[in-house]
Amino acid sequence: MQKYNKKSKQPNVSLQNLFNNLKLVVESSFFEGNSCKIQVRSRRKTAVCPHCGKRSHSCHSHYTRTLYDLPILNYQTLIILHARRFRCNNPNCSAKTFSENPCDEIQRYKRNTLRLRQKLISISAGVSSLQAEKLVERYEQKISDTTILRYLHQVQVPAREEIQKIGIDDWALRKCVLYGTIIIDLETSCFVGLLNGREKEPLLEWLDEHPLVNMVSRDRASAFSAAVEEAGPFITQIADRFHLVKNMSDCLVKILQGMQLDYQRVIRKMRLNDYLEQHPNSPLRDDIDLYRDHVLYEFFVNRKPLAQIHQLLQKQGMSFSLRDFCDKYRHLRGWKNKVRIVDNPKVPPAILPLYSPPVLAKLIEQHIRGKSISECAERIINELTQRQWFSDLYNAVKGFFLFVRERNLSALKEWTEQHLHSSLSDLRTLARGLARDMDAVNNALKYEFSNGIVEGYVNKLKALKRTMYGRASIKLLEIKMYLTEKHCTKFE
Repeated sequence: MQKYNKKSKQPNVSLQNLFNNLKLVVESSFFEGNSCKIQVRSRRKTAVCPHCGKRSHSCHSHYTRTLYDLPILNYQTLIILHARRFRCNNPNCSAKTFSENPCDEIQRYKRNTLRLRQKLISISAGVSSLQAEKLVERYEQKISDTTILRYLHQVQVPAREEIQKIGIDDWALRKCVLYGTIIIDLETSCFVGLLNGREKEPLLEWLDEHPLVNMVSRDRASAFSAAVEEAGPFITQIADRFHLVKNMSDCLVKILQGMQLDYQRVIRKMRLNDYLEQHPNSPLRDDIDLYRDHVLYEFFVNRKPLAQIHQLLQKQGMSFSLRDFCDKYRHLRGWKNKVRIVDNPKVPPAILPLYSPPVLAKLIEQHIRGKSISECAERIINELTQRQWFSDLYNAVKGFFLFVRERNLSALKEWTEQHLHSSLSDLRTLARGLARDMDAVNNALKYEFSNGIVEGYVNKLKALKRTMYGRASIKLLEIKMYLTEKHCTKFE
């Protein structure tokens, strides 16, 4: 850039090149503080009336407009436009005078150029409006967060009409309060739109507006299924395989939670047997006595209450409830002169861990898939297999994962019929749900489409929602999802 002469205020040749595509003539440029002010005018001699479309040559008056533009070398750029008003010579036109519109970058009643607004929108697409305001302040642009929000709300998300295969899923704007539905094009992996609510009516209305849709991948929500069935029987429904496996995993956790007492009995018996193998002459016949020395030391020496001792031992693997623990040691004060207190006792190292139901369910799934697990976990699973309820559960989960992995339709039907009358209520419920949605489940094993791309977009949606500091709405989230798409390069 050539050196600027303050006295002459002559426009720079390079600066003029920046405005050639705008059809503007740079008259002068000068600096005031941190601002660069550029005086421009239109290159045209005439103007077109926006009301009647007739061209006018008669100038009525002149006035000045000041607009903010993209910064130049971190200087705030202000365009001072010498605009004109023209007379409309059309006697049938309702307007007597009108203002000229020199270029598309400078629009009526706007105080910022179009390219500046587009830049602000692109900056605020992935961050909150508050953060966007701080970012533009680094370039000497003083634009409030509410103004940036107003620019975002003016963005129009284009409608996608030629969609045939979609994936849908629900998401939470506010947990247990407000939900929405996200729609993704499975063929192009592009974002389509957001619906207000996860009920039947919004999805049904959207499907009526898009009659070309012939395939829908979804989870096993009854509202989505009913909406698709009512929209058209020709639409192929696919129950997502990920959700099928998740349904089985949730069922496994629920059954383990219901059978937790029996599971604890097995672990306690195994712990006691391990201790008796190491100490064959021990008089202990209950695994709660394994912690006796530790309890006596903490109670009489460290003077800790029973509740605190119980909490400490639970962290070290003890599985007894506080009630059972206190029933065993509630008369501890009368033992002081009758028992021998061991200095610094240690919890037996060979104690088996008591896994929580979710952790145990994950270990069972890994064991079924042939993945390596710890020796303790494998021992516990082998011991639990001797129980009838666990054996039935293990075989059911193994058969389920097998037909999903191999996509065996006959095995699916056989598995469902076999467990419709299972002794485990949660397993019965799962089998009945699969029987009601059998067509969609069959299509899940038949087609390659799934909701994997939809789940990815849901994670992206949640990340955008968290960056907006509680100022998110479904309309604004839809705009931000569209602006953050890879194919979105131009927007108004």
